[in-house]
Amino acid sequence: MFKKIISLDETVDEALRKASKILMLISLPALLISGYRNLFVDFLPLHQLILTLIWMGFLVASLKNVDLIKIRFNLVILLFLVLFLLTGYRNQSFIFVDVFLIIAGGLMAFRQSLFVILCILLGSVAGLLFIINETFVPFTDNSDSTYGLLLSIHCCSLLLSFVLFYTIRNVVENYKNLYEAQVDANVSLTEENKKSYLKIAEGKETVDEERQRLKLSAFSLSSQMSKLEKVVNLAKKTDDPNLLGYASTRIEELHKYLSDYSNDGNYISSETKTLSISELAFLIEQYLRPFQVILSTSTTISVENNRIFETKFQFPINFIKIICHHLLEICIEEFNPMKINFEFQNVGTKVRNKQQIKMSCLIQSDNDLSQFDVLNFNKSIENNKILNKDISHLGVIKAIVNRVSGKLRANSTKDELEFELLLWVDVHIDTVSTTTPPKLKDIFGFD
Repeated sequence: MFKKIISLDETVDEALRKASKILMLISLPALLISGYRNLFVDFLPLHQLILTLIWMGFLVASLKNVDLIKIRFNLVILLFLVLFLLTGYRNQSFIFVDVFLIIAGGLMAFRQSLFVILCILLGSVAGLLFIINETFVPFTDNSDSTYGLLLSIHCCSLLLSFVLFYTIRNVVENYKNLYEAQVDANVSLTEENKKSYLKIAEGKETVDEERQRLKLSAFSLSSQMSKLEKVVNLAKKTDDPNLLGYASTRIEELHKYLSDYSNDGNYISSETKTLSISELAFLIEQYLRPFQVILSTSTTISVENNRIFETKFQFPINFIKIICHHLLEICIEEFNPMKINFEFQNVGTKVRNKQQIKMSCLIQSDNDLSQFDVLNFNKSIENNKILNKDISHLGVIKAIVNRVSGKLRANSTKDELEFELLLWVDVHIDTVSTTTPPKLKDIFGFD
């Protein structure tokens, strides 16, 4: 059976609560009897009022549904000290009421040093002796001298209670040291148990995650094939051999993806290519050619490609292509864009042969883009789990962003919406490229 482990402070607090409840119950008859005497016999209403307040203090300290863990300890000690002063003044002696002082000192030993306990107890005794008739100074009368001597011996005997206080203090210190040592010893075991639990949970989710990845891969393939089908139909309609040749090249590329999937189970290859940022921009521009052709009458799609002196990086080119494809699908389906512009740039400084790359997808539309729920989009992307029933373009993007340990977020204004992808890539040890990137017309013969 699992048992909750509580700290020393909570243990002491629970014990004080129960002790206060017992003391409050057994002292109730004495309070009633003293009330009758103080009110109707000796006529001491103020004394009875203070006793009633002390009893109510123990009542409050015994309550369980009130969070008094921070003040219950000090409250009980204060009640015993007030009880010591009140009953000592009422009886004009502290010899018969010093038991309250010893109880207060024993409680203080749980948290205070012996020096602090000694100061508080001496201050309480001195304060009581100033308001009562007992004194340490012997008088000429033999009986007074004998009483003063007995009083001094009694005060010295009370110092033996510090043996009890010292014992309590040592027990508390040893308990705290043992508790802390046990907690430290269990930290590693707790972490191991947590890791084991996570591995078991991960094992249970592996089948579902694999099924989900397969669904997302099939969805992505279907989306790309659908776009290429429109390109092929357009090429046949316009009798454009260059466009038809491009569509055939893309279909062969998808065929290779499926072949690789049958061999190693990965639909999208994680291989990297050594490219500069301008070369990457050029490849992405070619990859997005189907969108440019199909949407040429309604949407302008461009990729910034003006840099020529650049360092080479190891880009996960296939992942970036798929992210761009599905980002465009989201833009077309939801925003009816007028212009979409992609831009790639390096941000920050190189860290351990790695450089952070930023891809921006800037969208302009006649519609009010501020209505797009940016917060919900960013929250959905930041959630690492991909196990859900939603098979969509966003689900594919999310899976790939998690795969490359990247970060995708959206920012919007009234007229523009920007998707920003950040990912770390390896810096290729090579010289900079000084060649102007090839133009689209140089390869396919059209603008």
